[in-house]
Amino acid sequence: MVTWKYFQLILSFIGSVIAATIYIADKRNVDLPCSANGGCSVVASSSYSHISFLFVHDLPVAAFGLFGYVLALTIALWRLTNADSRPSLSHKSLLTLSFLGFSYSWYLQYVAHFVIGAFCVWCFSSAVTMTLLFCATLLERRKSSTVYLQKDGS
Repeated sequence: MVTWKYFQLILSFIGSVIAATIYIADKRNVDLPCSANGGCSVVASSSYSHISFLFVHDLPVAAFGLFGYVLALTIALWRLTNADSRPSLSHKSLLTLSFLGFSYSWYLQYVAHFVIGAFCVWCFSSAVTMTLLFCATLLERRKSSTVYLQKDGS
């Protein structure tokens, strides 16, 4: 079980770096190195790359990604230091967070490909990282459920 937790920690860190890179590039108005077709700058300059949230207008979508990954990193670190190996609130929180990130990332991939007509390797890398984080958290839950069933004798 610890290996899943380390994998979640590593994925959260990688995702944080990717999201921070996209966010900093957006704030500094710098084009990210991208594939030959320049899809990253097309995606970054689209109206879908910024949203309004509560009282903040024109907030980069990467800020949500960065917040989500840093929160996942915090939860993953906490879970590694917690001695309780039973499914807990922290696991459910990480599962929910990674599911929301997974869903929104692939929605954005759909928008980038079919609406904007561009491919951003950074955005795709973030989507894959969040997908792996969600799968790792889901598989950890499945494995822990199997272990608990065996302990109970059911």
